[in-house]
Amino acid sequence: MIRKAEIYNLLDSIEIPTGQVISQSIINNDNINVTQYGFYRNEIISYESAGFDRIYLPIKGVLKIKIKDESGEQIHSINPYDYILIKEGVLREIYSEEDYIILMITIKRRETMLKNIEKEKLLKLVDEIQYQEDKIATKTLAGDEKLNMTLLAFDGKQELSTHSAPGDALVIVLDGEAKINIDGTDYEVKQGDSIIMPAKAPHAVYVEKNYKMLLIVSK
Repeated sequence: MIRKAEIYNLLDSIEIPTGQVISQSIINNDNINVTQYGFYRNEIISYESAGFDRIYLPIKGVLKIKIKDESGEQIHSINPYDYILIKEGVLREIYSEEDYIILMITIKRRETMLKNIEKEKLLKLVDEIQYQEDKIATKTLAGDEKLNMTLLAFDGKQELSTHSAPGDALVIVLDGEAKINIDGTDYEVKQGDSIIMPAKAPHAVYVEKNYKMLLIVSK
């Protein structure tokens, strides 16, 4: 598990030894599991199904994923920061001809309502929300009283003033740069970085230019 209130770079913080698969838990609780995997080229996770809906979000390398369901077999090539949500019970196989790093986001809370996400459809996460001139835009991907996944886009110089969240809040930076202040300490984050803002810790976000992030709050 990564430490809270420390920058964790999703590209630099995992090394992939020859012929191996490496994993690192980022968040794991009753609501959600976010795990980072590093795969050496040509390593395969053979056909399996998951007991929960799962999002596949590559960070480095092109991921190939085969999906088998009642309609047959589909093959998708997923570039970094594209994503696909595969529903529970559907067979899937993942592999790549190059080294790759991926986040697997497993939504364990069945009561959570998915919004603005189509299952088994390849989408580009960074394009799922657009910049709005001189505004902060938000788009909910999943949410209920225990778990929220939200995209945020900051256009121009913006800030979210100091506030706190009832649960740990994971930030995954999708575009641009920002300064995040957590309990009085500043952290400069950029694309590829993530950071966990601890539950109830005061935090704020300051942006000088355009910035997008995925925010996951689990209570």
